Amino acid sequence: MDKISEKIDINRAQMMKKLNCDLNYDLMFRDFKFKYKNKNINCFLVFFDGMVNKDYINSDILSKATLSYSITPSNLTLSYPEFFKANIISNCMLQEKEKFSDVIKEVLFGNVAVFIDGYNKCFLCNIIQYEHRSMEKPFFENSINGPQESFNEVLNFNTALIRKNVRNKNLIIEKIQIGKRAENVCTLIYMKNLANKKLIDIIKQRISEIDTDIILSTDALNNYIETNTYSPIPQILPTERPDRVASFLLQGRCAILTNNSPIAGIIPTTIIDWFHSTEDGYIKAPFNIVLKIIRLLAIFSAILLPAIYIATVTYHISVFPTNIAMSLAASRELVPLPFVVEILIMEAAFELLREAEMRVPTRIGPVVSIVGGLILGQLAVEANIICSFTMIIVGFSGIALYALPNFYISYGLRFVRYVFILLAFLNGYLALAFGIVIFMYILANSYSFEISLLPPFYEDKKRNVIAQIFTSPVWKNEVRPYTVKAQDEYSQSKISRRWLLNDKK
Repeated sequence: MDKISEKIDINRAQMMKKLNCDLNYDLMFRDFKFKYKNKNINCFLVFFDGMVNKDYINSDILSKATLSYSITPSNLTLSYPEFFKANIISNCMLQEKEKFSDVIKEVLFGNVAVFIDGYNKCFLCNIIQYEHRSMEKPFFENSINGPQESFNEVLNFNTALIRKNVRNKNLIIEKIQIGKRAENVCTLIYMKNLANKKLIDIIKQRISEIDTDIILSTDALNNYIETNTYSPIPQILPTERPDRVASFLLQGRCAILTNNSPIAGIIPTTIIDWFHSTEDGYIKAPFNIVLKIIRLLAIFSAILLPAIYIATVTYHISVFPTNIAMSLAASRELVPLPFVVEILIMEAAFELLREAEMRVPTRIGPVVSIVGGLILGQLAVEANIICSFTMIIVGFSGIALYALPNFYISYGLRFVRYVFILLAFLNGYLALAFGIVIFMYILANSYSFEISLLPPFYEDKKRNVIAQIFTSPVWKNEVRPYTVKAQDEYSQSKISRRWLLNDKK
């Protein structure tokens, strides 16, 4: 039986049975009455404790029902369900459902269900008020400049932050249900007049065709809809900042958000996007260019520096000047381990330190880093387990990895770094060059929703990789990223600073 009955006792029994009232201690039933033309109409409401605003229930539903006994006229023209909807449960987000399955779904999301005797529909009142943490500063994407806001685990709060940043009637936030046994809510966000329609259809199709029990977070959803989940480079860009989501939406991209997750996913993305940080839009172009150069050096150092070191000292020691080669030989005189074993030992130690720092309490984390990084490293050198040159190389490449703009990409790059180390050990520069070619081939054949992760290097003066990486001043950013294929490729006029025209006159 799925249809709601006109008899209130049947409806109460069905709700108690379907929601396991005898087992769920937080399931609340509340009976009440209201007066309509000298008649007492029996009602009851159902909700889960901790998910709704109980002050609203007391002041706006139960109190109004009590007041109906003193102020209700006897010559009403409205039917009693219409009277109840207009005068007692006057909520801005009121729904009516005819099936128990729809009602139960909404109650599980935090809505209040109200049943009236003699009426074969249920009123659903949206007064959701989850207990949640307040808005905090971004944790992974800290920025000195710009807003200090980040998402939290409440979906409505997150979408409101996006609305606050993008005040445009063409901003669309579509709701999609995900999960079979434990349903969750996902939202697809895009600009109707900018986002590529084919891209929107692909995202909707992939999300709607997921067949699984539960999806708890945006990161989990990303794994279900990515084209190639084994690629070392993510095909969906995660961010915790509303201002960054807003900037991507205005480029013609889409964003996904799920309830219970403080992370948004940006679609599509390319390898260029991983060079940009949250501060790029808030600092002047010359400083921006310097920062981009530093990031490029950091990425190459994080991936290739240990491998180049292994290849050089194992097969191509002659490329070093004589004094450096002699110094290196002297530092390794008492070290019994090969270079590659030294590197792998230190890399494993760094991985352990990263994991330990993330798992231990906040106040102990810096202590673990200092003790592990300085004291144990120095002791390892003095005990002749590793040489000082290896310590410098591994330490520098580890610091370079932390200089990357986005924390998520470091996982894939660490894996690639180990592959390059092993190739360099096997056959020096030749094997390393072969590994780099294979890595570029994998990137060129990896796609983020039919957009290549490795975009075409050059199309014209404004549509090339160099122009995308090294950001121009904001007043010169006339063209949206050419890889996105937005409906409108121009974001501003060629002369955006029109006051210059007046000054010249």
